[in-house]
Order: sequence, then C-alpha cells, then structure tokens
Amino acid sequence: MVKLIALDLDDTLLGRDGVLSPGNRGALERAISGGVEIAIATGRAYATIPEEMRCFPGIRYAITGNGAAIYDQTLDQAVMRQILPKGAAVQVLALLCGMDISYEAFLDGRAYAQADYLEQLDTFMMDRPTQDYVRATRIPVPDILVFIREQGDLLDSLAVIPRNMPVKHRVMELLQSMDSVYITTSSPRLVEINHRDCTKQQGLRRLAERLGIPREDTAAFGNADNDAEMLAWAGTGVAVADSTSLCLAAADHVTGPYQKDGVADAFRTLFGI
Repeated sequence: MVKLIALDLDDTLLGRDGVLSPGNRGALERAISGGVEIAIATGRAYATIPEEMRCFPGIRYAITGNGAAIYDQTLDQAVMRQILPKGAAVQVLALLCGMDISYEAFLDGRAYAQADYLEQLDTFMMDRPTQDYVRATRIPVPDILVFIREQGDLLDSLAVIPRNMPVKHRVMELLQSMDSVYITTSSPRLVEINHRDCTKQQGLRRLAERLGIPREDTAAFGNADNDAEMLAWAGTGVAVADSTSLCLAAADHVTGPYQKDGVADAFRTLFGI
C-alpha cells in the first residue's frame, strides 16, 4: 500500500499556468485525508514554489533544487541541505567562459539572476508563461558572475541558461568532465547543476528514511529527465503521458497528460484514491 507519494510540480502536477487544477487538488485532498504522505519533489528553489503548494494543508515536506534540500513547510526551514562542492561553481564558470549563456544561482532556497538577463528572457528558449515565472521568482543582481564567484561555495545549486539547443548540447558535453557534480535538465531552457549526491531520487530516499517508510511503499510522479532516477527508485514510478523519453523509460506506469489531470487519474486507477 502506498504511504508516500512524491510529486514533481511543473508539467506534472501543475498546469501550464503553474496552477493546481480542481481535479488534482481533489486527489491530493483525498490522499492526505486517507493518511498518505504527499511530498513535493521539484527542481525549483523553495522560495519559488507556488504559495498554494507551500501552504497546502497536509503537505509537510518539499524536496527542492532537484534534491539539494528537503524543507519542512510547516516550519518554513530546511531539515536537510547539501550545497555545491567547494570550487565547483567557479570551475563551471571557467569551463563555460565565452559561451552564449546566462546563469541562475540558488542560495538558501532563493533564486538569483542578472538584471539585464531578466529583461531579455524572450531571446532565450522560453515561452511567455516561463518568462513570467522567471521574472516573478528571480532576485536581480547587477553581475551574476561576480555573485557566483563570491557565493559559489555556499550555493545550493546552479543553472546554466543556454541561448539555443546547440549551445545547450555543448554545455552538457563540457560539464561531463566534472565528477563532483550531478548534471540534469528539467526543461529545454536550462542545464541544472547540483552536488553529485543531490538528485530527486536521493531526496526521496532520504525523506522515506526520515519517515520510516520502506521503498516499496513509495511512489513518484514526473515528466522530465531530472525525474527519471526518482521514478526508477520509487516502489511505483509514474510518468505523465507527455514526458521525456528518459522519464518514460524509467516509469512503471504512464498516466494521462498533465493538462488532463494525469496525476488524479493515476491516484484513482493505481492507488484507489
């Protein structure tokens, strides 16, 4: 019987507008009232989680930054946090020097980006809803490179924002030389960099251990490459229908599209919720 369900947010639980649908809301409420522990598992920084999810009654834990931290939302603080390895952020800057990219840096659950980058989001690979989300959640700094050099050894994680897909592919190739970090992607618009021991899978494993819940009684939902390891580890891994090929291959089950309440459908058909 499922006791812990970890849910990716963007393009899995939430709609394209970043809002929870009535159908998925009802499924969460039924699961929580039935004693199931619901946890958020997102690539987002803690402070950028939508308020309706940070304040959702009965959702206590949030795995954030692709596993960089676990937050107790009732306390509004991290109960586990793993920052980037010493020197890793500066090494990233050196490896990618001169490339057509920008950066987003994550520190203490908050997201930072260069001010002029936030004014030019339409020149990167972002649709309008993504642009609105980034502008609303990133704290502007005058020079992101200076910020990263000064704060690099304190960062939760780092994201590279490539101008186009050929640049993204080259970025990922170059970063493979770094064995101290975990490289993943949840969206075409970015490359995400964490401590090598920080993945959503590790976050779910640590949370399950904290709660005393065995692996076979866990489930995980996702849609992107950064969800694949979590789905493979969970007792039941569920991908929404429009997931990446890596995520689909890792899943035990495929549910309906996120735009059509795929999470709620799987709660009902797989778990009787």
